[in-house]
Amino acid sequence: MTDIAQKIKQHSVSVDDGSGVLINPSYGEFSYIITAKHNIEINQNEYKNAKDIKVKNSSNIIIIIDRVLIHSALDLAVLITHDRLELNLTSVNYPLTRGEDVYFYGFPTLRRTNDE
Repeated sequence: MTDIAQKIKQHSVSVDDGSGVLINPSYGEFSYIITAKHNIEINQNEYKNAKDIKVKNSSNIIIIIDRVLIHSALDLAVLITHDRLELNLTSVNYPLTRGEDVYFYGFPTLRRTNDE
């Protein structure tokens, strides 16, 4: 696995039956997880509490969530972690070229069960 692919994998998490991306703010003793709010939806417009959301990193380590922010219109939720997570990602800001390898990481239910 390439260095950048490993770094991308480090930022991928499972959020219940979906996926999320870990992000560190410039300051603070916490990290953010960006996910789709349907991943934590109980019923229409009703969402899980922070303590009921199961988040694991790519090494299956549980990440504790302290707070949940739900966007009112978009399918977007921000989970705020209990502790700041050690993350190191170098941004790549160049256009893709034909034939270049591209890596996608995530944990959708369909892919986890290997169903077609």
